Order: sequence, then C-alpha cells, then structure tokens
Amino acid sequence: MFDGREPIYRQIAEAIRGEILSGALAEGDQVMSTTQYATTYRINPATAAKAFAELVAEGVLHKQRGLGMFVSNGATRAAASATAQDLRRRTARPGPARRGAARHHPRGPRPLPERNHHHRPRPRPPGVNMSGYAVKTANLSVRYGTTMALQEVDLDLAPDRIHGLLGRNGTGKTTLLSVLASLRRPHAGSVRVDGQDPFEHDELMESVCLIRESGDVVPDTPARATLDFVQRARATFDRGYADRLVESFGLNPKIKPGAMSRGQRSALGAVIGLASRASLTMFDEVHLGMDAPTRQRFYDELIADFAQHPRTVIISSHLISETEPLLETVTILVGGTVRLSAETDDLRRRGVTLTGPVAAIDKAAAGHTVMGTRDLGPTRQVTLFGGLDPRALQEAERSGLQVGPVPLQELFIHLTESQES
Repeated sequence: MFDGREPIYRQIAEAIRGEILSGALAEGDQVMSTTQYATTYRINPATAAKAFAELVAEGVLHKQRGLGMFVSNGATRAAASATAQDLRRRTARPGPARRGAARHHPRGPRPLPERNHHHRPRPRPPGVNMSGYAVKTANLSVRYGTTMALQEVDLDLAPDRIHGLLGRNGTGKTTLLSVLASLRRPHAGSVRVDGQDPFEHDELMESVCLIRESGDVVPDTPARATLDFVQRARATFDRGYADRLVESFGLNPKIKPGAMSRGQRSALGAVIGLASRASLTMFDEVHLGMDAPTRQRFYDELIADFAQHPRTVIISSHLISETEPLLETVTILVGGTVRLSAETDDLRRRGVTLTGPVAAIDKAAAGHTVMGTRDLGPTRQVTLFGGLDPRALQEAERSGLQVGPVPLQELFIHLTESQES
C-alpha cells in the first residue's frame, strides 16, 4: 500500500480521503481503528493516530468517545479541499522531489526505501499544534570517576515523534536522559535541545519534562499538592486532564505518595508526564511497579494524547514487546555507545520470521543467521537476521511457509549479544 514518496501517516490520510471521494466511504461510516491499521499494514499505531489527527483537523473525520473514528458530515467537501491543498503542496516542490511525487506506478506500490528518521519532513496539518523539540548530540561523553557511562554518543532525533531508548542495565540510558533534562553536564561533546544547550537554561527547561522510575513526586505531602505545584510550574500542564488520569488510574489525590505502593507512585509520575504536555517529554522506566492493566492504560493514554497534542517523546524501557507498538524510532545503547538508531519499521525489515514444517523451515533458513527457534510439535518458527531476498521469500511462500516481521525484542537481544561478544 505504501511507497517512499511521503511519510506513511500522510499516505494513510490520502487513502482515506480517496475512499471518501470515490464513494467507498460515506458520511457516518466508521473507519478502521489505529490497532486495525497497525495489524493489517504492519505499522505503528502512532503512525495511524497521526493520520487520524490530521483528518480530524481537516474536518474529514470525527471521534465518538468509546466507539472510534467516523466520517464527518461534509467530509466530501473537506476531503476535496484537503486533497487540492495537498496537490498544491506537492507540485510546489522543486526539482526531483516534485517529479518523484507525480510519477505513476502502474505495477503497484514499491517497497519502502530505507528512511532516515533524522531528517524526514514533518508537514504540520492545520489546527494541530506540533510543538516538539528536536534533540541532537555530538561526541557526547559522560564519566563517573574512571567509568565511562556514555562515550561519543551521536544522536539526531526529529521532533513530534515517539522515540524508544533501549539498552540493558548499566548501558547509559538514564545518564543520557539526565543530560537532556539538564540534570547532569557532559564531560565532553555537545547536546542541543531545540537547537540550544539545555544546561542551566531555565526558559528551555520549562518545556522539558523527565519522569523517572521514582515518579519524581514529593513523598510527604498529598498527591494533590504535587499536582498543584506542577500546575504552577508548567504553563502547558492540563489540570483537568491530570484529574481525569488520576481517576482513570485509580489514585487517591488525598494520599501522600510516600504511603502509596510503588505502582501507584509510578502511575502518579505518568500522570504528571502526560498532563504536562512538555515539548520534550521523557519517561525513564516509568512503568516499573505498574501492573499489566495500568501499563496498558498508560500506553493507550500516551497514544491518544500524542495524536491530539504532538510533542517529542522519548521512552526508556525494558518491556520491549509491550512498548514496540508505540515506538516510531529505536536507539539501542550498548556499553555507553550507540549500537544503532533507526526507524522501527526499517529495523523490523532487517529480519524475518518463518513458520511451517520443520524440513521446509530448515531448508529456507540454510545459510542465514538464525536469531531464535521455537518448536511446537511438527511446526517450527525461526527468526532470521538479514531477511530474505525477494526470490527466497517467494519460494518460502510457495512452500507453504508463513512469513512475518521480526519481533523487535528478538532483534534487540541479537544485536546486543553480538556486540558484547
């Protein structure tokens, strides 16, 4: 369905407008959910959520609480107007970019090319306030005594996206986030948040929020007092949204955080991070202590609020399989250095899973790097690093094998183990 001419979220929006203009979708019809888009097209729910946010801003779609997204009254006129505006935007591009956008591909969509999340253009839809900060580091190094926590770290994270920061214990994730939050000064190199040095930059730090595992709350005063303080300190803090989150997470604002369970303190930190809507919001293992339903509620709230209030989000987590659907880019730290920093979708294409009869699987996997193997009776599933060329994929499918993307967690384990070895 997708090619490399536009960001995927824009292609989703374009496809929905096209269905409305062709009559395939009528006013009042329900469209697929973000989860359905993610499952059907193997993309992140956040990508579909951005497309929906753009269509809502254009008046093409509207949300019915608890039911989903529906085609709005007057959507045909709104879709036609947005399509015309989109065409003008494309034809205004100079040189090769314009020619590439106008080219027709009668043989169907091309494979997505390697995409660089550092410099992907971010058109801003009308009516949606995108205020995320770009993050860049160059040769960033931090040491504790004689121990190097970070060594020559180069990062270039685009604004208004959800970035994942992954790494084993002691690889420098918390140190890196502390530097970005101006809690620690680097020993060498540079760091820029929205193009500025964040250290002791009070005005910039008003729009930077780091929520750590502890929740960063005052333990001996009621939770309501902490929310009062944050409301006074941050102009973007939405107290009404925070109060709704407190109720949704089952927290009692009259109780002191020191008397709360670890999971409840983590949830209170998540409330502060979400409701602050800071231009750079960072969650450092904030899920620790939360039970599974609370973690899922946090993920759902993050996606929903991000779609309506885009900003730059960095999530540090060990729960890779749970957070994978949220992440648009992934940065992996190994031993205080960047092992890789890439689009999540591009990273998944570095491997492939094959499922089928043992003999057919072994034949297809011969000569490839096997990251993992699972057997269930006569059926075997293997995860290969490096993927398969188109001919090998066609042969695997003709052999009756099921072909799927590589789970990010298995790729993470493989990359970190191979680097350490």
